[in-house]
Amino acid sequence: MADNKSVAQRSVSSVDAIKKMEKELYREALMRDYDLKRGSKYPPMSIEPFPYERQRLSATTPMRTGPCASSGCRTRS
Repeated sequence: MADNKSVAQRSVSSVDAIKKMEKELYREALMRDYDLKRGSKYPPMSIEPFPYERQRLSATTPMRTGPCASSGCRTRS
């Protein structure tokens, strides 16, 4: 019976060790998430529609769409 107790004690100690590791992993994940959000409720986001100069310059040129885009349709005067 002494062996059974030691096996039971070892399993309890391994369960405790697993719970302790899970708690540490949870805390690390929580801190990573907190660091990402920096106290805010939501993660950071960019509100700038065109963050790069190349995108801003390409957005300023008018884009032609529709049936007259390639042929250059003209209205009758």
